[in-house]
Amino acid sequence: MKKSAHQIWKEQNLTKEEFKEKLIENNVIVKTDINFCLKVQANHDCWIADWEGDPGRTLVKENAKLFKTQIDAERFQSKMALKYPNRKMWIEPFT
Repeated sequence: MKKSAHQIWKEQNLTKEEFKEKLIENNVIVKTDINFCLKVQANHDCWIADWEGDPGRTLVKENAKLFKTQIDAERFQSKMALKYPNRKMWIEPFT
């Protein structure tokens, strides 16, 4: 029987942060409570927000647009890269 990621997490006695790191390191996509957001290179730390702008951004990480999976974040990042080719963005886990 195949074990779920949650079962492996419990068996290895990992903290939530260690588990998140392992998922990110191994590019594992599973349904977890981890969300992802897009950080934008600017004069200040800022993240893509779910409102109008060039692109819509926020200085408050808690107001960032959240994605349930890294794949969803990557798809949105690709769309944003086409629309705003001069903006540098990267995906980070929302913690």
